[in-house]
Amino acid sequence: MLLFSNYKERVRKAICQLRNTFAHNFGLATERKLGQHFHFALSFNPSAQLVEFPAQEWDNDFSGKSDENCTVIGLVALCNMVEQTVKNVFAAHKAKKLKFNCGDTEILTRFSLCMEG
Repeated sequence: MLLFSNYKERVRKAICQLRNTFAHNFGLATERKLGQHFHFALSFNPSAQLVEFPAQEWDNDFSGKSDENCTVIGLVALCNMVEQTVKNVFAAHKAKKLKFNCGDTEILTRFSLCMEG
């Protein structure tokens, strides 16, 4: 994401933390041992932005979780971001700026959600 998208560090970190909490806990809240803390809500609204940060950061106190300290992830925007990043990776590969250690089909199968055109 760092090399093939233009999102700011704060957005990249939030997406990374969402990935970690899904992958390691199948949950929507970061663990106490991590630096910055998030509890996430997922929005199915097609017009929701990729990441909507709360006015105040969550302090990792589960008794204090609220809408005011919740980071909202727009799922449609997230899917669009992933697809655009994959397209950018393939464009770099096609321009001979990036070499895959595996075939194009494997890259598409592993990382693409639904490539368009």
